[in-house]
Amino acid sequence: MAFGFNTLFISVFLLFQTSIAPNFKFFYDFFNLMSFFVVYLALYRPTQEIIIFVPMTGILIDSVSGCPFGLYITIYIWVSIGIRWVLKYLHKGNMFLIPMIIFGVILVENLIITGVMGVIEKKFFFCPERFRLIIVQLLCGVLIGPFLICFIKDLHTKWKCWSFEKIFKYFG
Repeated sequence: MAFGFNTLFISVFLLFQTSIAPNFKFFYDFFNLMSFFVVYLALYRPTQEIIIFVPMTGILIDSVSGCPFGLYITIYIWVSIGIRWVLKYLHKGNMFLIPMIIFGVILVENLIITGVMGVIEKKFFFCPERFRLIIVQLLCGVLIGPFLICFIKDLHTKWKCWSFEKIFKYFG
């Protein structure tokens, strides 16, 4: 049932991020929502789900973002590996860990994207507008991200309670 939840949630996030969010000025400088789903997977889900859904999420974002193909797959795979490595040494129940992880994920994602843009254009540039965008994404991510990850975790728990096995057991 976790596979159904993850597939549905990736679809909803992708639909929101590509169809609804661009129509509102508030979301122009907003962070990448799929990054939070990758953080959720790396924090709370088993390795089998991470191996399947992190590359799938990266492929979907690569296909709709217009960036060089493989950029988000690479970012998401390295982010999930990094989070799993951090969890070996830190307790995921620590209330400061999730905002620190979110801060790191947004920072790494933006630095990799800026680096790739510099390589493609054969010059390194870092304009003040890009710096402002990264600061806004970091602040929004650290403030909203922990609630979003807790929301995903809570939805997944409720999904398991209303899983198809229980429905079929009740009706069957």
